[in-house]
Amino acid sequence: MEYDHYLGDVQNRAQLASREDAVRVTRITLETLSHRIDPGLAENIAAQLPDEIGRYRRAVRLGSVRRADRR
Repeated sequence: MEYDHYLGDVQNRAQLASREDAVRVTRITLETLSHRIDPGLAENIAAQLPDEIGRYRRAVRLGSVRRADRR
């Protein structure tokens, strides 16, 4: 899926007012998931998203490391 299409879907499904809101919701969602699910699953989910969300993938990896450190 392309980045613009992905953000458009997020914006439409969540009934958000702007693309910036869709970006923020996407970032927050991925960061939250990274803290609550298995690190391998978080990476798998992130790998299926558009490449432009790479910075959120990094957040997922960092969150996974933090989660693993708490064990």
